[in-house]
Amino acid sequence: MKAIMAHRGQLSLEFMLIAGVMLIMLAYSVNTVTFSSDYPSSETLKVQVALEAKNVANQIAGVISQVYSQGPGSKAAIYVKTSILDDPDMLQDAFGSSKVSIYQVGNVVRVTIGDTPILVGDNKNTFSAVTLYNRTSAGIVGLSFPQGLPGTLKVVVEWNPDQPESWEFNNTTRVLRINIKPGGGP
Repeated sequence: MKAIMAHRGQLSLEFMLIAGVMLIMLAYSVNTVTFSSDYPSSETLKVQVALEAKNVANQIAGVISQVYSQGPGSKAAIYVKTSILDDPDMLQDAFGSSKVSIYQVGNVVRVTIGDTPILVGDNKNTFSAVTLYNRTSAGIVGLSFPQGLPGTLKVVVEWNPDQPESWEFNNTTRVLRINIKPGGGP
C-alpha cells in the first residue's frame, strides 16, 4: 500500500514539473510573438496620426463654417484635444518629422506633418477638410508647430469686419485665434 502511495506522489510531482515547463514555454512564445514595444507598428501609427490630423482639420473647418454662417460679429470657440499630434517622438517615427502645420487655402483647412505637403499616395502627410468660408485673399494663412501641437488647443474663430483676416497663436494660453473676413480688403 505504501509503495502505491509513494508512486502516486512521484506521478503528481512529475506532472507538476511537466506542466510548469509547458507554461514557461507558452509564456515565452506569447511574449516573442506579440509586440514588445511601447509604440504600435509604423503603419498603424501612421493611420492613427492621419485620423487625428483629419479630426483636427474637421473641427477647425467646422467652427470656421459655423462663424461664417452666423454672419458679421459672430464668434465661436472649441477645444481640440490631441494624443498623438502632441508627441514629437511618435510624429518622428510615423512621418520622419515632428513639425505640424495648420493652414487654410481657399475653402480648405489642412493639417500637414513635415515640411512639404503630400496630398496623395502612400506618403500622404496632409489631411484636409472643407469649410463654407472661401478665402479670397491670395496666399496661405496658418501656423506651424515645430514640436507637434499642444495637447489641448483652444480655437477661437470670429468674424470681425474691422480687423484683417488673421491666424494668431498665443503660446502661453495655447489659444489659436482666427479672424475671417469674407471679401478680403483692408
